[in-house]
Amino acid sequence: MASLMKETEQYQALPAKVSQQVLRGLDRNWKSFFAASSEFKSHPDKFLGKPKIPGYKEPKKGRNLLVYTIQAISKVGLK
Repeated sequence: MASLMKETEQYQALPAKVSQQVLRGLDRNWKSFFAASSEFKSHPDKFLGKPKIPGYKEPKKGRNLLVYTIQAISKVGLK
């Protein structure tokens, strides 16, 4: 997935480690959705409703969660 996104302006605007964390979170969210969907098909009584696809925090502006790890922060005073 990272190789597909490398050429996009949004991917390049962030530090590499932050971009990778965003993609990992996206992957985790979609895997959880597919697991919940298959579980819903076999045992719908365990759920309050049908699982919904992952979305952004704010659809109009396209915001999402950013994870800055210690390695992604370059200023010594910020660590």
